[in-house]
Amino acid sequence: MDTPATAGPVLAPERGPSGPERSWSRRHRLLTHLLLAAVYALAVLAGRATRMPGSTLALVWPAAAVGFLWLGWCWDTRLHGRRHRVGAAAALTLLSGVLNALTGTGAVLGAAFALANGLQAVAGAAVMHRLQVRAGLEPWRLRRPGDLGALVLASTAGALLAACTGPLALWAFTGAPWLPAAGAWLLRNAVGTFVFAALALRLADRHLPPPLRRGRRPAAEVVAAALALGVGYTAVFGQAVHLPVAFTLLPLSMWIALRFHTTTTAAHVLLLGLWVVVLTVAGRGPFAVGPPATRVLLAQAFVTVAALVALVLALHRDERDALVRGLREAQRRAAEQAALLGAVFETTRDGLSVYDARGAARLRNPAARHLFPDLPDGLPQERWHTRFTFSRPGGGAWAPHDLPVARALRGEAVQDVDVLVSTPAVPGGRLLSLSAHPLPAAAGDAWAGGVVLSARDVGAERAALARLAASEQRFRTAFDTAPVGMMIVGLAGADAAQLLQVNTTLCEFTGLSEAELLTRDFHDLTHPDDRAECVVSFAPFLDGTATEARVEKRYRHADGSTRRGLLTATAMATSEAGEPQLLCLIEDVTARRAAEDALRHQALHDALTGLPNRTLLHDRLTHALAAAGREGDRVGVLFCDLDGFKAVNDSAGHAAGDELLREVAARFSACLRPGDTLARLGGDEFAVVRPSLSADPHLDAVARRLLAALREPVLLPAGAFGVGVSIGAVSAAPGDDAAVVLDRADAAMYEAKRAGKNRVHRHRDPGEHADRGERRGGDRVAAWGAARG
Repeated sequence: MDTPATAGPVLAPERGPSGPERSWSRRHRLLTHLLLAAVYALAVLAGRATRMPGSTLALVWPAAAVGFLWLGWCWDTRLHGRRHRVGAAAALTLLSGVLNALTGTGAVLGAAFALANGLQAVAGAAVMHRLQVRAGLEPWRLRRPGDLGALVLASTAGALLAACTGPLALWAFTGAPWLPAAGAWLLRNAVGTFVFAALALRLADRHLPPPLRRGRRPAAEVVAAALALGVGYTAVFGQAVHLPVAFTLLPLSMWIALRFHTTTTAAHVLLLGLWVVVLTVAGRGPFAVGPPATRVLLAQAFVTVAALVALVLALHRDERDALVRGLREAQRRAAEQAALLGAVFETTRDGLSVYDARGAARLRNPAARHLFPDLPDGLPQERWHTRFTFSRPGGGAWAPHDLPVARALRGEAVQDVDVLVSTPAVPGGRLLSLSAHPLPAAAGDAWAGGVVLSARDVGAERAALARLAASEQRFRTAFDTAPVGMMIVGLAGADAAQLLQVNTTLCEFTGLSEAELLTRDFHDLTHPDDRAECVVSFAPFLDGTATEARVEKRYRHADGSTRRGLLTATAMATSEAGEPQLLCLIEDVTARRAAEDALRHQALHDALTGLPNRTLLHDRLTHALAAAGREGDRVGVLFCDLDGFKAVNDSAGHAAGDELLREVAARFSACLRPGDTLARLGGDEFAVVRPSLSADPHLDAVARRLLAALREPVLLPAGAFGVGVSIGAVSAAPGDDAAVVLDRADAAMYEAKRAGKNRVHRHRDPGEHADRGERRGGDRVAAWGAARG
């Protein structure tokens, strides 16, 4: 059966349409209203055509069924609201009044008949919908006897209301007897609504359940049914003799109802009903007695009885078929479930056994037979000790009344009890996990009051768990006592980047306790200046794109100092939920890094002054020349050699000379900008590299500041000593070799020495002047100007 829902003959989608669909839906409803209005008009005209001469009442009124279906279609709340129903009822009433007036009733009587037709359609539709909804049936369907009952009551209720309106107006305006007219009106409209609507509802139902007996009827039966109906009804209603034998035709309708589809049954009722009325009006058949109106009423009464008998049988047949179909489906599902249960019972790895109230095995699956090969079927519980020995895993025997089966037989549910079961076939015993549950005491069943036992061999599992526990203990011991810091960091959910486990070494490395560390995340341990970079490098572990890394990082100790650690991180899945975690090893390399930095500094710096040495100077000059090539600048180089330094060493000793060199280094450093490099090349030689030199006068200015820095004597504990400096200056071009540039500066410094010391001599390329004389003149001027400045 379909799921009950509020629906009319024309079904609507679950949700209201939107956009272009809403516009199409409105057009579709309008076209349907127009079509129903046209059909109603034809039905009115057809009914009015059956009036007898001198009468205003029609003998047959199919318009009653059309109006009922029209309003029934409007009663679908998913398609229409109250406004649409009111509009349809008004249109039906207006159309009926106009057609009645045009076909001879007159305006006043036509209006009264129209009101009666409108009231009948509204009342019938309302009663039909209400009865089906209250009975839990799907509205506007004809599938069950309850639907037929609702249709009969709705047809009768609507016709009764109309019979109280139309005939009353007919009596008021024409003086026609009210009661006979009301009776004729009631039967005519009720039969017309019932017979026509029954077929219409079946034809409009697009979701009828399929018949239980599929396939077509044999052609011989179809032909025989058609011939029997045609010949029988024609013979009975076509004869001129009025014999009361119409009841003999009911078995034919019953045959149709029981052997053919219900829709076919409704169609045969309508067709034969029309044929009966036509023959009766023509004066043929058993009901051709009295005036034509009486004949038609008798014929309609017969059609009503035949329709009720046939449709009741057909719908009961359908209901029985639905029950049979449901029973077959339940049997099929039960068979499938039984087969599935049997397959699960036979193939499960756990041993499943069913024991009766005496503790004798009634049913066992293959796994249970494998676990208890020495247990014969039917052996009661009190004799199990002859076949088995039951021991506790920790030692000691089980008392028979404490075994899981014995406890379950007393009504107790026993879950996961480990029992060591020894048999002659397995003298060493199997460690089994037993669960026993009592069965209900159903009378008459062999297993009534028995037990279901589940047994599982857990020997290998328990051994594996023991090995796993030992392994975890070893890991925990190694984790806690490792000489490197270790921590486990979460990578998913609320634990992402959170420290989940730490060891003692990590606590010592960070200066924090275990409780303090477990409140921190991975980034909190990083040096504040490096945290932004740490967040970026940690992100691939969170999204799963990185599984391992090795990097040296700075960490902040609890005392505020900086520690350096070599971090080795490996992603793993160790949580119970299988969520990824990060195992981190942090080796404290602070001392080693400090030693390496010291060695590196010693290799590149002068031990006496702390200034860069010749190697570092050469490296920085090379980089400055490369940068000048990119930026289009030149690089200035000053090669300095102290004047009078040997006299200090000779008179005051080497310690005083070392003090003087440190003082000179300090004075020279004060003359330079942060980007310049001052280096001690050895002995009393210094060099300056000035990158990004935009003009030669800038280099001359630096040289003059160096000369000025030594004008004042150097005060030492051994006395005051005056020294000077001879400077060779070179303005190097991009692409020059660093070693060549230093050689040029060295040569220029010796030129300054030969020119009288304590001065600057600039090295010039051969192409800077037209001849050697001009170069020498320029050199003298540069040296003199530097010395004077």
